[in-house]
Amino acid sequence: SMNYFCSFHGTATSGMFATITVTAGGTPNLIQSNITGSTLQTLNINVGDTVRWTNQTVVSHNVRSAS
Repeated sequence: SMNYFCSFHGTATSGMFATITVTAGGTPNLIQSNITGSTLQTLNINVGDTVRWTNQTVVSHNVRSAS
């Protein structure tokens, strides 16, 4: 598991942050995650998946990994 966050509105452990958990196996997929407010979505993805974040607000956001 790894935390990710909006560098404008949070840190790796507070504010606008969430967790991505990567598990083995499966067919690679595109995972869509929409930013619609002041929270980020906790995601469970497989190795090889691609995550695409789409900002659906008028406020700037910047998704970053915590590591």
